[in-house]
Amino acid sequence: MEEDIMKPEPKPTQALSIVRPMDERFTHFIFDFDGTITTKDTINVIANIGIAHQHNRGKKFTRNWANLVKSYLDEFDNHTEKYIPKPFERTTLEEEIKFQRSLKDVELRSFNRVSTSGLFVGISKEQWEHEGKAAVLSGKVEIRRGFKELVKEIELRNGVWGIVSVNFSKDFIRGVLEQCLEKRVNIPILANSLDEHGIICGPVLEETGLKTVLATSDTKLSAMLQLLKSWKHDDTAKAVYYGDSPTDLECLFDPAVKGVVVGQHGNTDLLRSLLTHKDPQLVETYTRDFDKNALINFECTLQNS
Repeated sequence: MEEDIMKPEPKPTQALSIVRPMDERFTHFIFDFDGTITTKDTINVIANIGIAHQHNRGKKFTRNWANLVKSYLDEFDNHTEKYIPKPFERTTLEEEIKFQRSLKDVELRSFNRVSTSGLFVGISKEQWEHEGKAAVLSGKVEIRRGFKELVKEIELRNGVWGIVSVNFSKDFIRGVLEQCLEKRVNIPILANSLDEHGIICGPVLEETGLKTVLATSDTKLSAMLQLLKSWKHDDTAKAVYYGDSPTDLECLFDPAVKGVVVGQHGNTDLLRSLLTHKDPQLVETYTRDFDKNALINFECTLQNS
């Protein structure tokens, strides 16, 4: 499943001050999609597209989707309950990464259940793009403030940008982006896709030479590094990665990029997890939105925690 499904947003735990960062002239920008470019996860929007499509074909899938969600949450909870060390005992980045990677089988079984359920059978690539545009127009998908302006600034600098996501449909993502930016978007989107049989497929990763479903932090890291390589990213270029969830952990901490955690009030699951680590912090900032690219001092968060 996609990140943070049906989990409630936590309340703010502390007040943090906004600071204006120095312009570091980044040239390469990589964004997670759900909860980063969008203000909320889009998994339920995508599920409802499938439910409506099957309803038009005379099939009812509302209960099927509820069962898929329950199966995922039950398996996820069972795994986390049994996993050692417990969250409060995981005090290093290495331990947290091991936990995130341990979820691979849970996530892949969930993706497989979705694929074999028939929920997304018969939906074409073009329809997914259309549905992405419609979701923005209807307000079902909300874009984080300042994203459009940030993309404009990137392109004015002759910079490059792309997406790395565990979302089910890269075509839905493209539709959302095109509606938001009001133009054709020809950027790399390394995400999963749904074929017309409703099967979730991943992009081809050079590391394996195979289509690899993006579901966990290690697969997102492989996708990010492949994207940087395709851009011929070198030591003279500066890259930034924006992400909001535990699946972004390895990307955010990779030395090839500067990581920026995205989330309202800094209270994402990811940020709360990072605050427990005793390792020197490599991720220095987080942002509530992209408006003026205002960043919040992450080190202050650590010192005040």
